Amino acid sequence: MLEIHDDEAAFARNLAAALQGADAPTAIVASNSHQASLVIGLIDEIGLSIPDDVSMLTFDDPEWARLVRPELSVIRQPTAALAQMAWDLLTRRMAKRSRPVESAALEATIEFRASVGPPKRKR
Repeated sequence: MLEIHDDEAAFARNLAAALQGADAPTAIVASNSHQASLVIGLIDEIGLSIPDDVSMLTFDDPEWARLVRPELSVIRQPTAALAQMAWDLLTRRMAKRSRPVESAALEATIEFRASVGPPKRKR
């Protein structure tokens, strides 16, 4: 797992090394649209292609995801349901602070578009 933090140049070097190494990943999942746009640009800069060399998807569904080529696959989080669940848990906790900690899970959906596929070339 690679993290960007505040150093995009270091991330770019680490990503290039990872993608060109012997155990190069066949897929990348970006945690947000900013990271996805950075990764897409870096993949192009090092001469690889999506999805021929590496599949790519990101969380949420940025407006530009269908504008890039290939169209970017996305993981959609149920944001309205997440907000409602967070509010419900918070208000229950505020009403009774001694209440045990609760956790909840909501399902995301994946929309596979052209950015995901089997690698076509052996590196």
